Formats: sequence, C-alpha cells, structure tokens
Amino acid sequence: MADLAVDVDRVADAIRAAHTETVAPLFRSETLAVSEKEAGELVTAADRACEEALALSLQTIADIAIVGEERAASEPSIFEALDSDAPAWIIDPIDGTSNFAAGRPDYAVMVALADQGECVAGWIFQPERDRMLVAVKGAGVTDDRSRLDAPRPSSDPSSWSGIVKDRFLPPEVRQQVEVAHGELGSRGSVDGCAGTEYPDLIDGRVEFLLYWRTLPWDHAAGVLLAEESGCRALRPNGRAFSLQDGGSGLVVAHESIVDDVRRRLFA
Repeated sequence: MADLAVDVDRVADAIRAAHTETVAPLFRSETLAVSEKEAGELVTAADRACEEALALSLQTIADIAIVGEERAASEPSIFEALDSDAPAWIIDPIDGTSNFAAGRPDYAVMVALADQGECVAGWIFQPERDRMLVAVKGAGVTDDRSRLDAPRPSSDPSSWSGIVKDRFLPPEVRQQVEVAHGELGSRGSVDGCAGTEYPDLIDGRVEFLLYWRTLPWDHAAGVLLAEESGCRALRPNGRAFSLQDGGSGLVVAHESIVDDVRRRLFA
C-alpha cells in the first residue's frame, strides 16, 4: 500500500464526482436505458458511464490495471489481473442496478484496491444516504472520519438475524441453509445489495451475511470493510475469502460468531 502512495480521500472524491456526473442525472429518469447483459442481470447507461469515468479518474491516481464489472461482461480476460501479484483497481459502478433502475435508493458505488492478490483498500459510497465508508488494511474502517466497529452479537444464536442471498445456492446447499436458518434469528431483507448489506452488518442491523456467488467487484471492498470492523469472511470449508481462490459460498459475521454461523449453514 505504501509503495502505491494512494490518497484515500482523492479516491473517495473521484467516486463522488463520477456518481454526480454520470449516475445522479439518470436516477429515476424516464430516459434511462436499461438492458440485460445476461438473463436476469441488468445493466444501464449509468453503469457503463460511471465505470468509464471512474477508470479514467482512478488511473490518474495510480496507473494500474482496471477490473470493472461492465468491462468483464464483454472481456472476461480482465480477471487475469487479479491472478497476479500486480496491483489493480476493482470497480462496481452501480451495485444494486435493479434497485437503481427501479428508482429505489438501495444502491452503491464500490471501489477496491488489490495488491499482492489481496484487497488493501476499499470504498463503499451510498449516494442516497450521502455516506462514504472507507477501509485500509490494518488501519480500520471509517465513516465520515468516525471509526466503525461492528457490535459483538449476543451469544444466543436464535437472536442472530441474517441476510441470506439464496438466488445462486445449489439445491443441496439451499436445503441445508433452510434447515439451519430455522435455528437462527429472523431473515433480513434481500432487496438490498452488497453495497448496503456490508454496511448493515458493520452497523449491527444484522449479525451475518450469506452469499454463494462472490464476484470480486461485489465483495472485495465489503469484505475488507467487514474485516477491519471486527468481522471475518469465510468460505464453506472455513478458509478465509481470497480474491484468487475462485470459490463459491461466503459467510461474513463478527469474529466471535462467524465459525458457529458457518458450521450451522454449511454442516
């Protein structure tokens, strides 16, 4: 991180500026162009414009590889940038595109900085809440300069509310998760997106998150923010999340309960 000499505030400013210029004018606009890049996966003109603007701005801060969600849809080879030890920017121009396209406020702009195969800095901007969360590996997570620490959950599993994103769960895993979740607390709303769900975990609105598909732009920034606030992100086999493992399944929770939650969901 020190070798890259990245100014985290400058990155945050670039994110806000890209949103203001490319996304905000199209929010709840009747002229917004919406299409499907694959079945059930929406993309808008705002997604593409924001990614392009962010890529240009970020490369003036550090001229390194760009791994962007929209570019990856047509150029899968960009994933190779994360398989090396070289640094790279990871961009999710609009996380929660379906919410954005429907005029709902639960969307976010997310950027992560990867180096040596791991995320070393992450930014989540929630425009409709005017909230910017920033994490630097080993230095904690902040929200408008205030340090954030995820609250320690109760020791009672029945009180643990979680967000279970089950769209991509294999049938056998889905069945186990349904059984296990009956032993846990209530299920949180699944109408959000990673860019709102990770902050909800850090704020203590839910005690755990469960995902199956873990694309880098959806989780790089969020996992780092969660870890820097006192949480951990584990694969079903108990290994820590990695940008390079290509795995599926992810449980994120406070470090005091994450192993218990993982075992219950993936027994």
